[in-house]
Amino acid sequence: MPDGSADDRLDLPIDEKTTITLKKPITVAGKLVDQLVLREPTTGELRAAGDGENATATVIILASRVCAVPEAAIEQMAASDYAKVQRFFMQFMRDDRLTGRP
Repeated sequence: MPDGSADDRLDLPIDEKTTITLKKPITVAGKLVDQLVLREPTTGELRAAGDGENATATVIILASRVCAVPEAAIEQMAASDYAKVQRFFMQFMRDDRLTGRP
């Protein structure tokens, strides 16, 4: 259930970053990581992520590139953490964000 925290709102100005606290830490280079810093992806990152075999793979590739974390580490995320990452990236694809119109 949303509690109004930054993780739930994720409606930031398009040029900002956000830090997502993971419900379940992931292991990166032998260390536990409990937060990911996300930023707006570049067009090149979107293009590269588009090579994923499905929508989930696309988000995993994109998160890996944006966070500089191996895909294998991103794949360790709990489903609820994945959903937060997915919502963050989707805010950049909304029509009103791209056109300035509601």
